[in-house]
Amino acid sequence: MVKAFYGTRQIRNVLRREGYKINRKRVQRLMRKMGIQSICGIGQKPVS
Repeated sequence: MVKAFYGTRQIRNVLRREGYKINRKRVQRLMRKMGIQSICGIGQKPVS
């Protein structure tokens, strides 16, 4: 199953696999500059 929603950590991991030397904070900064937001909390059930 392929996830359609990537956060900064997953984007960093993909870029590192492709050979880019980049950290999570730089990905965060670039996403903010480009107006890209990650979607979090989709499909998560409360743990209680």
